[in-house]
Amino acid sequence: MVKYLKKDSNYKSVTSEVNNVDITVKTVTGETIFYELKTCDVKNAIRLAIGQLLEYCHYHDKSKANKLVIVTKYKPSKINISYIQNIRSLYKIPIYYQQFDMTKNQLSILY
Repeated sequence: MVKYLKKDSNYKSVTSEVNNVDITVKTVTGETIFYELKTCDVKNAIRLAIGQLLEYCHYHDKSKANKLVIVTKYKPSKINISYIQNIRSLYKIPIYYQQFDMTKNQLSILY
């Protein structure tokens, strides 16, 4: 996925495993995006990744991120999409989900 992200001209830098964050992206517009990669199903990935991403984003002396993205290889169901949207809306957390299709080497839209 790092190789895939490095090909995006909107990204100024793409690094992996810095301060425990799986992937950190700096965009040309100055945004910072943290990606947390999980191998489990979508619901469990959301459950596990939220705490990690919040820690990486807000714990003392950590850099903040504009977007927190959970990534698995699985396509989200309508319920999964609704769940992540409700969390984002209810708690005002910039948290999203994306599927990375490893056979097509393609990242889905941001849910």
